[in-house]
Amino acid sequence: MADGCGSTCPVPTGFYSYDQSLVGDSVLLAAYGILALAATYLGFRYRTPWFSATLAVGLLLEAIGFAGRLLLKGSPKAPAFFVLSMAGTVIGPPLMGGAIFLTLPHVIRVYGEHLSPVRPLLIGFVTYALAALAMIVQVVGMIFVAYDFNGMGRTGGSRLVVGGLGIQLLSLLGFSVFHFWFMIGLSSQKITWAPTFSPVYKSVRFRRFLLGMEMVSLLLLTYTVYRIVEMAEGIHARLFQSQTAFMIVVGALPLTAALLSTIFHPGAAFGTAWGLTSSLRVDTGPSAGLPYSSPSIQSPLEQIQHQAHFRYDPTLRGAKSPPINTLTHPSRIPGPPSGLPISPRPGAGMTPVPSPNGTAWNPETGRYSMRAEKPPIPHRMVEEDTLW
Repeated sequence: MADGCGSTCPVPTGFYSYDQSLVGDSVLLAAYGILALAATYLGFRYRTPWFSATLAVGLLLEAIGFAGRLLLKGSPKAPAFFVLSMAGTVIGPPLMGGAIFLTLPHVIRVYGEHLSPVRPLLIGFVTYALAALAMIVQVVGMIFVAYDFNGMGRTGGSRLVVGGLGIQLLSLLGFSVFHFWFMIGLSSQKITWAPTFSPVYKSVRFRRFLLGMEMVSLLLLTYTVYRIVEMAEGIHARLFQSQTAFMIVVGALPLTAALLSTIFHPGAAFGTAWGLTSSLRVDTGPSAGLPYSSPSIQSPLEQIQHQAHFRYDPTLRGAKSPPINTLTHPSRIPGPPSGLPISPRPGAGMTPVPSPNGTAWNPETGRYSMRAEKPPIPHRMVEEDTLW
């Protein structure tokens, strides 16, 4: 494996003409690994599984890429280590961009779907599909670059990588243009923002999140343009063989984008509204158009009062009486069990007695009624002379 490329290596020393920096690669490996753990933790904390998983996988691939560079330092001609280093550093940033793409449908639903000419679900699907296609094309191209197959050599593999990077650039440009156009449209005086999530888009955290995502998009755009120029020249060219350019553009720019995505995490900006603004969620209940408010924690006393309040049903008149068997012998009433009076129902001449729940038996309708009259209050219960 150490002498895998042999005489077909891009440069006499292997895949790189310079000696990789052990300190620089180690620092970047540790930084991406720590950020991957942080993204995983924030995903569990804020319940943003898809965003956090995509971001964490991208960061983990970046860490694997720099681990491959450390392995390539010991075996500079090993194609497997070169593919490992290239795969991590090339596929990691598109996954970071894919995580950013997932936030756009949520942003649209916060301000109101009526403000967007395209459904949020369609936007998320198209941008994410483009990012996935870009990664697949780049992986295939990197394999041809590393192993120099006869049918398609390193030149053809480099072209495939450039094509995948072009798709990635197209998706980033589409995302940035649509995001910019949507934000410009929000400043128009002729439209009205949806009041449902007004506490979200009025918060300072949300505005900082939007600014952070715009900076991440700009950094990833710069990275992608650089990679297109680098791979178009070929891996034997001067730009690809420059360690300084690699550390700044390939190492530092995605790391800065990852830091911004972690600091301005959408879970902190949206709160519980992140799940409510999902493109897969359909609000059809009575509270679909009500303003959003953060859930509060009730004390034990408040919980008891809440349960006691909801035990009372104000619609007693709508309550249905027990069903009566009218299929056979409709005029015959089954006899009472042993130990009970023969006629438990009150007679026609008896005065209705209010029950504890506010109802009384009405002999005319044969059921309890709220309209039952209260029993008359007897007069002269005590003689007037006795009082004096």
